[in-house]
Amino acid sequence: AVFFGLTAINPATVVYFAALVTGFSELMSSAVSAAMFVAGVAVASLGWQLLLVLVGAIGHWRAGARFRDITAIVGNCAVCTLGALMIAGALG
Repeated sequence: AVFFGLTAINPATVVYFAALVTGFSELMSSAVSAAMFVAGVAVASLGWQLLLVLVGAIGHWRAGARFRDITAIVGNCAVCTLGALMIAGALG
């Protein structure tokens, strides 16, 4: 539930969706096509989030404590590395 909530309120998703709507303005000429586009994005996003939650739940259930510790360390290192690269890019 926490993972689902965090991905649902991701600001990057909102920005990406806004960029798509702006880029496909010719598709948004009618209310029906706009509603279908929004519904399609919502269904696709929900499906992706549910898949991530399912894989995470199965992985947590099947993996041992050592594997979870290793993946936590690797994940944290990846986030720290990407953060450092972003900071270096902003300063440079």
